[in-house]
Amino acid sequence: MSGRHDQLAKLREWEWAPDNAGGQTTKFPCTKMAMEFQHSIAKHQYFQADGASLEHTGRDAIVFTAEIPFYSSIVRGENESWQPLYPTEFRTFLTLARQGDTGNLTH
Repeated sequence: MSGRHDQLAKLREWEWAPDNAGGQTTKFPCTKMAMEFQHSIAKHQYFQADGASLEHTGRDAIVFTAEIPFYSSIVRGENESWQPLYPTEFRTFLTLARQGDTGNLTH
């Protein structure tokens, strides 16, 4: 079989490895990802003065948002090794997320 279906089967999985999880990781597919960042600006207004002065105070946190389909009916592709997404990977993901650690996200 050729075409788009074969290309989707070759996608790599995502893996999240929190720093303090004792080597525990979670693997999953991702259907959508977004990244957002912005700069923080302080606005200084003065009594009886029109307008304001703006002070650049640095970059805000970079925020990544991912859509993960934790469904039991999804079949792994040839480059993926995750366990059943629901409930196995879903529960592992929640357990690791509750710890609040930073770590590496490979995608």
